[in-house]
Amino acid sequence: MVLESITENVYIRKCILGAQMGASWLKDQLWPIYSTGVVVGALCLLASVHEKTLLADHYYGANHSLQDHQEKEIKHASTVMEEDSAKAVKQYVWGLSQEEFKQLARERDIGDRFA
Repeated sequence: MVLESITENVYIRKCILGAQMGASWLKDQLWPIYSTGVVVGALCLLASVHEKTLLADHYYGANHSLQDHQEKEIKHASTVMEEDSAKAVKQYVWGLSQEEFKQLARERDIGDRFA
């Protein structure tokens, strides 16, 4: 029994040592492939960024600032929002009866204009 455990231990150690040596040999042989993969990946990233820059320049114009575009969009959106809110108020007021309208006008101290 003791002899069997000693021989098993020796075989296990040899298997572990062999696996470690195989892994280190494989790592030594494959490092150029991994390094090349990292370089190629970095180049693909740079190419993608360059392509997106070209597309943005084509879409917005080469001298166009994205900040200016965002400010114009914000101004346009606020104008549309003001128009929509004014339209909603007009629809609400047109839906009121004459008595309800006069009561609201009196509550807001603008009743003398509509008397």
